[in-house]
Amino acid sequence: MPAQTQEVRYWKRAGFPVTKAVAMEMVERISAEAIGAVRDDDLEEFVSVGGVMSKEGMIAEIEDLFSRPASQEDDAVDESIQWIIEAMAFESNKKSYLREKKSEGMTIEEAREAYEADKASIVRDALDLPPPEETTEEE
Repeated sequence: MPAQTQEVRYWKRAGFPVTKAVAMEMVERISAEAIGAVRDDDLEEFVSVGGVMSKEGMIAEIEDLFSRPASQEDDAVDESIQWIIEAMAFESNKKSYLREKKSEGMTIEEAREAYEADKASIVRDALDLPPPEETTEEE
């Protein structure tokens, strides 16, 4: 029997595509004061959207979302959300990153510095900042 595919919709409140079941599960985890955030490129920061919405209001929002036909937008993940996901994944692998660097011969302090440098690189890429100027020591 072929696997049944679930429909997904881009839920602006969440910032990424969700199945109806996942969206309903999220409603159960979100407080009555749930708000979402979107990146404001002019301010270069995330700003709140939505505002206070009751559980019933969010359920109605999801029902409305899934009552419309699927579109290409439903497969997309906002670029700013994708960067957050990448940063969270990097952060969740901190221990293994440090262990790997230590196995390569670094001290724990050197490994921590390398970790912070790589994390800063992710942030620079997310914010489209230029790389830091390389400094060379003249002897």
